Amino acid sequence: MSHTAESFSVRCSKAAERFLQTVVVIDNQAELRDIRASEKPRTASKARTQLLQSEFGPAATASGGSVPVPLEVIPAPDGGGAVAVPATDLQAGPEPAAEAKSESGHELNAKRLADAFSDRSILCTVYKPVAGEDMVGRAAKIASHADVVVVDWHLERGSSLKAKEIVAEILRGDDQRNGRLRLIALYTAQPGLPDLAKELHEYLNRPTLKLQPAHSTELEAPGVRIVFIQKAGRGSERPDGSVTEEDIPTRLVQEFAKLNAGVFPSIALQSIAAIREGSHHLLATFHAGLDAALILHRCFLPCPEDSEAFAVSLISAELASLLEARDVGGTHAGIDAQRDWVAAKQRGGEGFPVGALTISRNDVSLWLEQRPTNIPGLGKNKSNYDVLAEALYGDAEVALERCYEFARISGLKREAYGRRSLLPNRPPVLGLGSILRPLPNEKGELPRDLNQDTFLLCTQPTCDSVRIKGKRSY
Repeated sequence: MSHTAESFSVRCSKAAERFLQTVVVIDNQAELRDIRASEKPRTASKARTQLLQSEFGPAATASGGSVPVPLEVIPAPDGGGAVAVPATDLQAGPEPAAEAKSESGHELNAKRLADAFSDRSILCTVYKPVAGEDMVGRAAKIASHADVVVVDWHLERGSSLKAKEIVAEILRGDDQRNGRLRLIALYTAQPGLPDLAKELHEYLNRPTLKLQPAHSTELEAPGVRIVFIQKAGRGSERPDGSVTEEDIPTRLVQEFAKLNAGVFPSIALQSIAAIREGSHHLLATFHAGLDAALILHRCFLPCPEDSEAFAVSLISAELASLLEARDVGGTHAGIDAQRDWVAAKQRGGEGFPVGALTISRNDVSLWLEQRPTNIPGLGKNKSNYDVLAEALYGDAEVALERCYEFARISGLKREAYGRRSLLPNRPPVLGLGSILRPLPNEKGELPRDLNQDTFLLCTQPTCDSVRIKGKRSY
C-alpha cells in the first residue's frame, strides 16, 4: 500500500463525509426552481371552449375548438385570485422582472442544493429569513445543532449586518458551551471576497481568530474555520473560483476535512458517526420494559445512589461495544493511518530534521512497528523519545506542551479549566485519583502551611470515601 500526503488527505475527507449529517443554509433568496416544468399542463374542456374564445380569441383553442390546449394559471395582478391563460401566450418570453432577477446571481436554487446534499446522505435545512423577524436568534438556535452552517452575505438588501451578527452569535453560543468544532461558509454572489473576509474579521474582533495571509478568504481559530465561497450565479459567464449549488457539498466536505485533518480528529469523527448510526440500536436495547428491573436493582442495593452511576455505565459500555464492532481504532489509528500521517507531515519530502540530524520517513515507520534503528548521533544528549518528539513537531517546546496535554487527557477524566472542565452546576467530587491544588482564603492564607505550587493527590480507596455517615479526613 502506497502511503502519501494525498492518501492521508483522502482518509481525512472520508472521515469527514461519514461524520457530516446536517447542514443549515441561511439565505433570504432561497427558491425552489423548476416547479413549472415538473407539473403536467392542464387543458381546457369542451365545456369551456366558448369561454376561452370570448376571453382570449380563437387562438385559445386548436382545430376549430375541438382540441383543448395547455393552460397556465397565473395570479391576477390585483391579487384577487387567478386567471387561466393559454400556454402559447406565455411562451413569448419570461417576465422582465423575473429575467432581471435570474441574472443577478444572488438567488439560491434550494432544490438543487438539497438534492446534492441528499445524494451524499446529508440532511440540508434551508432557512429563508424575512425582514422584521428575529433572524439572528432563530439562525443561532438552528446552527447550535448543525454540523455546518452556510450563510448568505446579504440577508437584507445591500446590508451584511445580519450575516455578521449571525456569525458572531453562533460563535458566542459555542463559547458558552466550552467550544466546539465549527465550520461556517459565507456563500455569496458579492464580488471581492478578500475584502468581505477582512470586514468580517474586523467586526468579530476575536483575538484568536486569524485572517489567513495565504488564503485571504479564510478565517481560522482553534476549532473554528470560516470560509467565503463565490456563488456561480445565473449568467452565461461564471466568476473565477465560483461554486454551483450542485458542487457545494463536495466543497464543504473538503473544508470540514481541513478543519479536522489528523489521526485523532478522524478517530473522533468516526466514533461519533458510529454512535449516531447505532443510536437506534442503543434505544432498542435499553427499552422501557427494563424500567422495573432498574428500579428493583436500586431497591435492594446497600447504597441506592449507586444505581445512578451503574445505569450510565451500562450505556457507556454499550457505546464502547459499538466502536469496537466497527473497528474505529484499527481503521483510523492503525499502522496504515499513521504511516499516511508520516508521509503527509514530513518536511520537504526528506524526513524530519532535528538539529543537525534528519530522521527519515522510513526510520519513523520502523519505530511505529517497535523496530528502532540506529541513527548516528541519536540519543547522545537527549533520550530517543525527546529527539523523536522534537522531530515530529518541529519544535522542542511545542513537543513538550503537546505531550503534556496528551498525558493529561490520558490520565484525567476531567480538568479544572478548559474544554474538559465540569459544567458550573456540576461541582467536582473528591475521590480516588483526584488532584487538588490549595487556594488561599479571603485572608490570603493557605491551608496547612502549603504553598500555591503544591498539588495533592487523593489516594483514599473508594470504599473508604462513599457511604460515609459523618465527617472523615482524607
